[in-house]
Amino acid sequence: MGSSGNVFSSGVIGSPGFDVTKWFTNSNRHEFILQSTKSFKARPYHTGDSPVTYYVAMINGDRVMLTKQGVLAPNTHYDLTKSITVKIPVTGKSQTFSYVSDYGWINTTK
Repeated sequence: MGSSGNVFSSGVIGSPGFDVTKWFTNSNRHEFILQSTKSFKARPYHTGDSPVTYYVAMINGDRVMLTKQGVLAPNTHYDLTKSITVKIPVTGKSQTFSYVSDYGWINTTK
């Protein structure tokens, strides 16, 4: 799955204090406010023992719409090539998502 224009893929797992996963359970699409973007050389990423959900993102100005797309296989290596930081309008908390080449965006907030 590639990217063109302002349409990207994305992923969310959750965050301390606010479970974004439950937010996505109620609806597979949610809007965030874009705070920053960053591109970088491919960095390795390993999914660990659990599958990781990834999402498609539509970026329009300072708005990011994330839609659940699928899951990355557990215990698998992938490459990350860019990241975005967004703000959750409901809580005002920030989340960081990284782009997994050819799949989508995953939540990499620590």
